[in-house]
Amino acid sequence: MPDFKYTAKNIDGDVATGTYDVPDKAQVVRMLRQRGYFPITVERLEKGTDVAELGFFGKVTVKDIALFCRQFSTLLTAGLPLIQIMEVLGEQNKNLKLKRDIIEIAENVRTGRTLSDSMKQRKHFPHLLVNMVAAGEMGGTLDKVLDTMSLHYEKEHKMKQKIQTAMIYPIIVLTVTLAVVYFLLTNVVPTFTDMFEGMGLELPLTTRILMGLSSFAAAYGLILLIILILASILFRYIVSKGEGRYIWHKFILMLPAVGNLTVLIMSSRFTRTISTLLSSGAPLIEALEMTKKVMGNAVAERGLTNVQDKIRLGGGLWGPLGQLKLFPAMVVHMVRVGEEAGTLDEVLANIARFYEDETEGYLLKLTTLMEPALILILGGVVAFVVLSIALPMFDMMGMVG
Repeated sequence: MPDFKYTAKNIDGDVATGTYDVPDKAQVVRMLRQRGYFPITVERLEKGTDVAELGFFGKVTVKDIALFCRQFSTLLTAGLPLIQIMEVLGEQNKNLKLKRDIIEIAENVRTGRTLSDSMKQRKHFPHLLVNMVAAGEMGGTLDKVLDTMSLHYEKEHKMKQKIQTAMIYPIIVLTVTLAVVYFLLTNVVPTFTDMFEGMGLELPLTTRILMGLSSFAAAYGLILLIILILASILFRYIVSKGEGRYIWHKFILMLPAVGNLTVLIMSSRFTRTISTLLSSGAPLIEALEMTKKVMGNAVAERGLTNVQDKIRLGGGLWGPLGQLKLFPAMVVHMVRVGEEAGTLDEVLANIARFYEDETEGYLLKLTTLMEPALILILGGVVAFVVLSIALPMFDMMGMVG
């Protein structure tokens, strides 16, 4: 959280309050005087455990960036000075990490640095946004650029939200299934195991398997859970960088349903980002450089690097793009049409809308098919447990009869 809270007044009698994350009180006073304010009170804030500052809870999301761009564009259009805009955005922002960045950017801009250069020093602003802000500053179209970027990040947020929503149901069902199975194996099945062993029955294969799983879960369940957690952490580390990330992303593309969904998401992201950059005046090579950083797939990133190299040697985009065999044929064909007509940005914007709708429809289809599949899995697990216990019970009833 910020170090100092201040109350100050300017020559017109206007009172301002806020916070500064600076090392000492003198720096707060100096910053206020640069703004034309006279400090009334400057108090050090006690360090606390604010959950919004923790890595998970205080994460700067795509939604935060979209809202930042939307508010920034609105205030610029209203004619407010840049420094005042940054102060307003900093004071009202609820994400403490982004709030801190905005306040520090405002101070950098006040000392003469450009907005894009100041944003570049803060890790929470995407490279794409920083480069677009730089282009807007050079062309005098910062308000339009920010409006365009707000639309871009709003669509990106909606896409991520739909994917996360589609994944919630299967994750909950699988988690509940595993929890129920573990409870049955460790608390219910051992009771019947003792009963069956006392009767001296010849148990069916399914019952013997269930009893073995029960013994294993009771003896090694906690150890297995720890191993699985450590393995998942190691796996995430391996697939987060370098060749491991490339191999994992290539494997995902080979999966029947998930691979198709990934291609649709990449097509939507590629066409929308390239269209946004080209419509803002960015050269094609630079547009590809910024686009590959937002693809989220190592195979696409490496492929677009090869496309850049081939374009530098001469030629258009559609030829090298088709040679990748990564995007659907429709994307390649429409890129060719756009290049030949000189309207590549407009064509790609239309294609982006098409693939956004396609992605949404495919997600809906997957979730619709996933529900009965998960019910079958859950039913199969329950049926296996019930039958494994019921079959020996029938034999016991026969013996008693």
